[in-house]
Amino acid sequence: SRKIREFTENKLTKAVDCVSEYGTVRMISEALSETEGGTIAVILPCESPKENVKVVMCWAYDLMGKVSLICRRSVKSMSDILLLFLA
Repeated sequence: SRKIREFTENKLTKAVDCVSEYGTVRMISEALSETEGGTIAVILPCESPKENVKVVMCWAYDLMGKVSLICRRSVKSMSDILLLFLA
């Protein structure tokens, strides 16, 4: 984490955590800018370990800008997914 922060000159504010377990969110948050914090996209529900770091859960398909098919319906966003489960 320290080496990444140094390499990015303490300017990294966005990251993707493709594991979201075993402390990866904490490690990534420590690599983000100490002054600005940032946002981490995760694939499993997680809490932010730092006050200035926002954690948002999303599907891997969303991260790649792809349209995913769930229940044989086209899903383009998390709100579409919520509508599927509420319907």
